[in-house]
Amino acid sequence: MTFVKIIRMSDHSPVWVLYIDDDPGLARRVQRTLEQKGYGVELSSNGADGLRQLRRGGIDIVALDHHMLGQTGLDILPQIQALPQPPPVIYVTGCEDSRIAVAALKAGAANYVWKDIQGHFWELLVEAIVTALEKERLRRAKDQAEQEAREARDRAELLLREMNHRIASSLALVAALAHLQTASVDNPAAASALKEMQARVMAIAGVHRRLYNSDDVCVVAIDAYLASLVEDLDVTMRAAGRQHPIRLDAEPIQMGMSCLDGARLAM
Repeated sequence: MTFVKIIRMSDHSPVWVLYIDDDPGLARRVQRTLEQKGYGVELSSNGADGLRQLRRGGIDIVALDHHMLGQTGLDILPQIQALPQPPPVIYVTGCEDSRIAVAALKAGAANYVWKDIQGHFWELLVEAIVTALEKERLRRAKDQAEQEAREARDRAELLLREMNHRIASSLALVAALAHLQTASVDNPAAASALKEMQARVMAIAGVHRRLYNSDDVCVVAIDAYLASLVEDLDVTMRAAGRQHPIRLDAEPIQMGMSCLDGARLAM
């Protein structure tokens, strides 16, 4: 098995790259070259052994050769990608057929390196390893940031639901207290004022209910709000024994919060 030991930029702990190739001469050449660059190297001659090492964990990147005895890297690559949290793979091929490189990239390889006869392969492999590790670091950082954003959004939504529930309960309590107080006063003017206050509180509660039940908390669908208001009025009148039909004819209108604030101030 081939492991390329480098230093992580984040915590200075070793990073391991698994290199899989059944050519012992080429593997030793890769080993010497990488050791000159400061990497530690071990060799693996087949995909099954490499997969066993990956399952044991501790591998951050894989360099996978295409031509091997009885198999190709394209046979092994899907098995690597099927592992939980697979490391990035550098696909190594000596074939000039670009379709192999394209197939490897489509199968999930992070990059590919062509084993040329002029000897540039060694430098290209080192560059590919460094680039793939950086891309993987950025990908993980992006995934972590997105996860933290989702968690923050979920917490905010939970707090918003709790706040809306408490506001609704408080408005209902104020309206109930006003109703009880209305029944206990003898002064007609005071009773009328309490009824008016109760009606305003219920109107605010209705707007609030429409807000926190809608997708956009910045606007209220006035037609839907009026429909719910008419429905509440109809229920109240029926309870009082007054069978008056109520019809609503309203076009779809959305009103922003600034307009609603002005309307409440004018009440």
